[in-house]
Amino acid sequence: MVTLNLINQRLKPYLFILIFIVSLCLFQSIVIIRDYEQGLKIRLGNPKNTLNTGFHLIIPFIDHVVRFDTRLQIIDTPPETVNTKEKKPLEVDTYIKWKIDDIMKFYKTNASISKAELNLENLMRTTIRNQF
Repeated sequence: MVTLNLINQRLKPYLFILIFIVSLCLFQSIVIIRDYEQGLKIRLGNPKNTLNTGFHLIIPFIDHVVRFDTRLQIIDTPPETVNTKEKKPLEVDTYIKWKIDDIMKFYKTNASISKAELNLENLMRTTIRNQF
């Protein structure tokens, strides 16, 4: 009985550390995807599968989830002056409405919202210049 108490006293600080580590792993293994989001599970740097609305479990420290907003996005670009074929200046104010349909394809081509917005703005500028 005395030896059991002695072992319990020695292990008591380690027990708190163990409980902390286990609770941290449990906390990081639960992912919540909201109604307006979709998630992409990334395992060791490679996209694995998409996650829809709800609770999902992942493997901590191996998997991580990238969330994407699937609502309609609007980019308001600054006005740009272009020259028409008649060499007259024309100020064009544009905006872009876009939405992510395929999360896996979006991640493989852009990897982030900011890069996608930059690509769309460049495409818009090129299209406007070609029109006039």
